[in-house]
Amino acid sequence: MAFLKIGHRGARGYEPENTMRSFEKALSLGADAIEFDVRASKDGMIVVIHDSFLDRTTDGIGRVCNHTLAELRELNAGQSERIPTLAEVLEKFGKRTILNIEIKEAGLTERILDLIRYYEAADSVVVSAFSSDENAEGSSSSWTDLFWLKTCEKKLKIGLAACDVEWAERAVSFARRDQIFPVDYLCLSAISAWRGLIAKAHKDTDAKVLVWTVNFPVLISWFQLIGADGIFSDYPDRIGG
Repeated sequence: MAFLKIGHRGARGYEPENTMRSFEKALSLGADAIEFDVRASKDGMIVVIHDSFLDRTTDGIGRVCNHTLAELRELNAGQSERIPTLAEVLEKFGKRTILNIEIKEAGLTERILDLIRYYEAADSVVVSAFSSDENAEGSSSSWTDLFWLKTCEKKLKIGLAACDVEWAERAVSFARRDQIFPVDYLCLSAISAWRGLIAKAHKDTDAKVLVWTVNFPVLISWFQLIGADGIFSDYPDRIGG
C-alpha cells in the first residue's frame, strides 16, 4: 500500500477546519484521505466539528449538543463556511476519497452506520475513536463502538486512536492478530509513535500505523523513515510519497 497522505480536518493549515472548503483544499493538495470529527446536535443530527464547545471554531458560544441543526447552520465556521453534516460530507466526498470519521462522543454509532449505508460509502470509510478510558481530546466514544460497527458492517475499516504512549501500546495489543476483531489502522499521536512501537505493530498486527498530527517536513520524513504507513497533517501538500 502506498504511503497515505491524510488531510487533518481537511487542510486546516490553509482553510477553516472541518468545513467543505477545507476538505476540497485537502484533495486539491494531493491528500489521499480526509479526516474529520463528528458529534450530535441537540436534535440528533450528526455534524462535523471537533470541539464539544462552539467557541474556538465558530462565532457561536456554548456546547454543540445544546444547539439544534438549524441553529448550528446560522453560525460562521470561518470565511463564511457553515458546519457541515455527516450526510453532506458522505454525499459529496464518499465516492471521491477515503473518509476517516473520528467519533467524538458515545451514542452515535447506529446513526453513523445508517448514513454510511445510505450513501453506500462503506468501502471508502474508516471510522476511528479514542478509548473512552483515555478520554483524549474530550472524547467519550470508545473502541467498543468500533468493534460493534465492524460486526455490523464487515466492509468498514476501523482505526484505534491513541494519544499517550500507554494507550498506544494498548492499541497495538488490541490489534494483535489473535484478537477477535480485526483492526485496520492504528492512529497514534506523534509523541506516542516511537520506532519500537511501530515495529511491534507491524510484527504483531495487520494494522497500518498512521501518525498524527505532523506538520514539519523533517518530522514527516522521520516518521516515513521509521516505518509509519501514513501521516495526518494540517498541510497535506508537505507529505511526500
